Amino acid sequence: MTNERRVMRPVRTKAGVAAVAASVVFFIAATDEEKERAKEAEEAVLKSNSACMVCHIDFDEEELTVQHRKAGVMCARCHGFCQAHMNDEMAATRPDLIFGRAEVDKMCFECHLSHKRAHKDNKAFEAFFGKWRGKRRPNGQLIMKGAICTDCHGRHVRLQAPMPQAKAVGQERTQFFNGKDFLGWRAVGKAKCSVENGVLDGQLSDQSRR
Repeated sequence: MTNERRVMRPVRTKAGVAAVAASVVFFIAATDEEKERAKEAEEAVLKSNSACMVCHIDFDEEELTVQHRKAGVMCARCHGFCQAHMNDEMAATRPDLIFGRAEVDKMCFECHLSHKRAHKDNKAFEAFFGKWRGKRRPNGQLIMKGAICTDCHGRHVRLQAPMPQAKAVGQERTQFFNGKDFLGWRAVGKAKCSVENGVLDGQLSDQSRR
């Protein structure tokens, strides 16, 4: 008996080759189309904040948003294109760029060079803080040592609503502040306190700190 080796060779037909070529062309076309759509989406968010305001409507009239929008600077300029963030209906995906307090000034100074120079000018810097230190800016922020750009300008911060506290059965709630005066309160050391529009504001001197 003679051993014969049979080698399986692919059968090439014109129809098969055409099908493979068509699939390759379709894949390339689909890839190019996806790239084009992504490019259009990126260009759109650089021209308008409308996609962002679908969820972040509370920022539409916020001071920094309004002033930057007038100058043609949209959300994406600072926070990135955020495609994954915008497409996440569960809001689990963070924006491309977010900034902690230690990073805010550096990011702002990339464009606001006059403010950067002012911050280096100790005389002008101290004059400003001498006026506002320990006071609230028009945005409601209390200006203290270590204040950053967004403490003085705008209200550009996401605030999470406080979680409701469970109340034990039979437990009565005690109100410590009546929103008007310091009834039942006692200042410690040289602490200074005041009430403005129902908000309790307190300052501690060095002697009062513990």
